[in-house]
Amino acid sequence: MANISNKNILNFTKNDYASIIEQINNRLAQDSRFANFRESALAQLMIEIFASTTDFINYYTERRAEESAGFDTAQLRSSIIALANQLGYVIQRPVPASSSIKILFKGPFDASAAGLSAGDTISFTRYTTNFTYNGFPFTLKKSYDYTFTNSDIVNLANPSYIKTVEASYINDDSLVLNSQGNVPTSAILPIEILQGEFVTTTFTSTGGEFQKYQLDDLKFSNYYGSEDISYDSSTGTYNLPIGLTKVGVGNNESDALLDANLYEIDRRSLLTSQTVLDSTSVSADIPEVCTIRTRLDEGVDIQFGDGVIASKPSTGKTIAVKYFKTDGSNANKIGVINKKIDIASTLPLTNGGADISSMVEFRFNSNIIGGADLESVDSIKINAPSIFYSLDRLVTKDDYVSYLKSLTTPINVRNAIAWGENEEVVEQDVIAIQKLFNVILYSVVGSMYYQPTGGTFAPKSLSATADYLKLDSVLLEGSDYNSTSEQSYFNVLVKGNGGVVTQLGIEQSYPITHPITIVKNKLKKKAQVTCRHIYISPILQEFYLTGSVYINSLASINDTKKKINNKIYEYLDDNADFAVDIYLSKIYEIIESYDEVRSSTIEFVGVASADTKITNIASESEIVALGATDGALVSAIFNNNVNAFIATSSTTASERTFYNTMMLDIYQELGSIAGNFRDTDGFTSLMTKYNNTYKSFLRNNIIDSNGDITSYSLKNEIPKIEIAINYSYRS
Repeated sequence: MANISNKNILNFTKNDYASIIEQINNRLAQDSRFANFRESALAQLMIEIFASTTDFINYYTERRAEESAGFDTAQLRSSIIALANQLGYVIQRPVPASSSIKILFKGPFDASAAGLSAGDTISFTRYTTNFTYNGFPFTLKKSYDYTFTNSDIVNLANPSYIKTVEASYINDDSLVLNSQGNVPTSAILPIEILQGEFVTTTFTSTGGEFQKYQLDDLKFSNYYGSEDISYDSSTGTYNLPIGLTKVGVGNNESDALLDANLYEIDRRSLLTSQTVLDSTSVSADIPEVCTIRTRLDEGVDIQFGDGVIASKPSTGKTIAVKYFKTDGSNANKIGVINKKIDIASTLPLTNGGADISSMVEFRFNSNIIGGADLESVDSIKINAPSIFYSLDRLVTKDDYVSYLKSLTTPINVRNAIAWGENEEVVEQDVIAIQKLFNVILYSVVGSMYYQPTGGTFAPKSLSATADYLKLDSVLLEGSDYNSTSEQSYFNVLVKGNGGVVTQLGIEQSYPITHPITIVKNKLKKKAQVTCRHIYISPILQEFYLTGSVYINSLASINDTKKKINNKIYEYLDDNADFAVDIYLSKIYEIIESYDEVRSSTIEFVGVASADTKITNIASESEIVALGATDGALVSAIFNNNVNAFIATSSTTASERTFYNTMMLDIYQELGSIAGNFRDTDGFTSLMTKYNNTYKSFLRNNIIDSNGDITSYSLKNEIPKIEIAINYSYRS
């Protein structure tokens, strides 16, 4: 039997096949009764059978010991889920993909025959207005109303008439479809849909304490408890009737799901602030709270209380569980904008009129993104201990990083960083930065590389044509990440007015559905109440890995290239993070570990920006728009500072000196010139163009004298590398 001791991480039994045989032979050698027998072929056969059996038993004993010892040794998903549950860690379940849609009212339509007149309203109701696309079900996330006007009635008779409604706004706590175009942009909300469908299952109560019921659906979504739509993070309260997941107890299914019979759902324990406080009061009602937790087989358990700290259903009562079933990441799809989505519901007028679905069409207004699967084994291993040690509160930098990396929605976060005033004080060599007091700066990004099953690794790109290679879905700000937008480091640290960081106001102006707002609200729930959170766009520092790899003449260039490139990308994907060092020596180790390789010479090279650059400042549209006098003043200030900066720091310039030296000097010198031009989009646009212009040497200056990527200057810089190695035979 093969020696498997090298797989025994714990070496729990401290024996393997060879050592067992050795021990048996040593014992038999000490007993004179077996002096002649132990050398026979029959004796050796029996010894080997015994040793093999013992080794098999030891092997499985080792495996069980490893599975129960901790996250470092456990391999099975069921074991890792069990260990996470012991720590009270809430495993992220599948997250529904989402999109926005637009509604088209189309002619010809006989309004009088359908009983439609001006002032009539059609309601698109949450959860009951359902759609299908590409084989996946979708449902409307919120309810919307549309009131027909006189012009609608007249125009609908025209066969070529189409009226498109792309957004909504809040009016007296109702969401009204915006067709007039007279609503402030800041009040506009998208028309949202979620991927998935509702399923209801029932159980009959056994009446005991701490009743537990198993639900086997692996597609049970992460939208339950405090992650549900029903939870208001600003007040810490629930609006249970609008939840995507409902648990109720009644005489039958319909009775159990009545609003008055719904239970609050906790994601971790029955011991909540509500149950603990209420259970200590003699006169208090027993809280109707239950928990939902992920089981070892990836289904869920629904558990109730003991009738003291939390209510228990009475014997024979019906327990109804209505939940949202989703396909997670499988439903994500880019390139669907303007494509038709089929409705699976009727659309009757609210006045009791006819179904008018024949005149209504639905099309995607954004890509289908944000879907995620059950949290991965690696993610649970990393995040569960960290969140447990921090008591699920965000206090230290490590707490923030651990929590951010556990997020699978609105993007699946792979890399994260958080920092504050202390780090910036050190970097800028100042005593204090008042406007950063109690401010946490953070940045996140998903995986920047992709490998289709059995295929070739590749870096994701905003310019990619293939959906699976597009970078938009792994950035909170989508395709705007490199436009030096309002999320930039410069705007936070330099343009803060009156001691208040401008960025705070900018973040608050985002719609509640914006990915940045969603993450900010998640942080707010777990952080200290005095802290403010500011998202900083990541600076993706792009490099080529260039050079030559020479292979043996008998090896296949294509096969060798694929193997080596995949291994390098795998290494880069595993080790990519904010301001992390990337060493050439590690890449050399990977390349030269293959027998096919004879020699190699490689290096990192900064990639020049492909975006708009400065050619002649005086002719840039932002300057021309200022007029001759102001344009000349602004141009001169830019020219003088840019020339001085390049002349003195072309080999040492960094992103930090670009912002905190050159652009800071320009910003301060501009003052109120040209009607406070420095605080306009024109200034931001020019700053972006200058950054694009000098991006190549800014990136090359990150490469140190050894050729390694190590000399970062800002916390939010993250390396993204594309392999451009030439593979050939040695001539």
